[in-house]
Amino acid sequence: MDLRGRAGRPAGHHRRERLGRHRPAPYLLAALAGAESPMLPRHLYEGKGDPLANPANRAPVGTGPFVFREWVPGSHVAYVRNPNYWDPGKPYLDELVVRIIPDGAARATPVAPPDVARFAALPHLGLESHGNEYGPTIYGIEFNLDNPYLRHRAVRQAIAHAIDRPALLKVAWYGLGDPSDSVVSPTLREFYNPDVPRYAFDPGRAERLLDEAGFPRKGRTRFTLTHDYQPFGEGFKRTGEVIRSSLARVGIDVTVRGQDFPSYLRRVYTDRDFDFTNHPFTNKFDPTVGLQRFFTSDNVRKGVAFTNASRYANPEIDRLFAAIAVEGDRARRKAAIDAIQAILLADLPVLPLFLGRSITVFNRRVVNHTIGATGVSANFSELWLRG
Repeated sequence: MDLRGRAGRPAGHHRRERLGRHRPAPYLLAALAGAESPMLPRHLYEGKGDPLANPANRAPVGTGPFVFREWVPGSHVAYVRNPNYWDPGKPYLDELVVRIIPDGAARATPVAPPDVARFAALPHLGLESHGNEYGPTIYGIEFNLDNPYLRHRAVRQAIAHAIDRPALLKVAWYGLGDPSDSVVSPTLREFYNPDVPRYAFDPGRAERLLDEAGFPRKGRTRFTLTHDYQPFGEGFKRTGEVIRSSLARVGIDVTVRGQDFPSYLRRVYTDRDFDFTNHPFTNKFDPTVGLQRFFTSDNVRKGVAFTNASRYANPEIDRLFAAIAVEGDRARRKAAIDAIQAILLADLPVLPLFLGRSITVFNRRVVNHTIGATGVSANFSELWLRG
C-alpha cells in the first residue's frame, strides 16, 4: 500500500497511532486489514541497508497473535503463541504450523466437483465458500495491443463474441466460478457496474466483425495467433484450449504455448513476446489498489509483473483513476468507477471471463477458521479446536 502523502506523528498511547494525509485516500481504511498492510519493526529495518536483504525477512517480527519460530524451506513455517498479544486471552492455540506443498502443479490444482462431493460426504470435513470477499479475482484475457490484428478493437470484440464463457467455465474450471461481464467483481457491490457493454456468445456476429475489420477468411483461416496461459495449474491451460477451439470456428488459428512461470513473466512483462494471455486480475478491496495497475498508462512498466501488459493507454481512463484515488464523495467516486468499467468494456484491452470461486476444505474440529471477508488470510487469533 502506498502511504505517500502521510502527515502527522504517533499519538502518545502505545496502542494508537494518528495517521494523517495531505490529500484524501478513500481506500485507506479498507486497506488496513492485517493481510494487506502488516506492520514492520522499524528498529530492525531503519538504517539497515537494502530491506530486501534484511535478515529479518527470514525471521519476521510482527504484532500478530503468533510469534515466528522457524521456517524450513520446502517443508513448513512454524509459529507459537504470542504471550504479549494485545487482545487478552488470545490466541487460543499454542502452536500453528503451515505445511508447504513444493509441487506447484499439485498446489494449484483446483478442486473439481467430484472432489467437492466426496469431501462433503465425509462427516469430519466441511466446505466453506465465504472468506474471499476482501480480494475477489476476475479471470480474463489480456491482449497485446501492439499485435497487428489485436490492435483493432473490432477484432477484440469478435473474440469476445466467439467465446462461450459459461461453457468455458464448465469445461476448464469445472463450473467453480460465475460468468462476469465487468473487470470489477460483482461481489464488490459498492463498485460494481452491471450496465457495461456485454458480449453475448454469437459466432455469427464475430465473423461479421472480423470481415468488417478487413480480415476475411483465406480458405479456412483469417490469421494466426499464439496464446500464452499463466502456468498456475491446469485450469489456465484448459482455458487456452477452449479459446483455441472457440476461435477456430470463426477462422482464427491459435497455438497454445506453455512454459514455466519465470519464462512466462519474462515473455509477457519484459520481452512482450506474446499475442494474448489468460491470467487472474485480482481486484483486492478497491479499484484504486487492485485494478489501476492493469490499465493506466503510467503502469506500462517493462519487467514489472502484473501491470499493464497490453500497453493500453487512454487519457480518460488515466484521469478517472487519478480522480477516484482522492475523491472523498462516495456518489461521485462511484460514478467515476462506473465510467471506468464502461470504457474498459468498450475498449477491451482485457476481456473478463468469469469470477473465481474459492472453497476452503476444513476439518470440523477447527472452529473460527473463517470469520470475515479475509477468510484464511486472517490472523487466526480466534481459531480453536474441538476436543
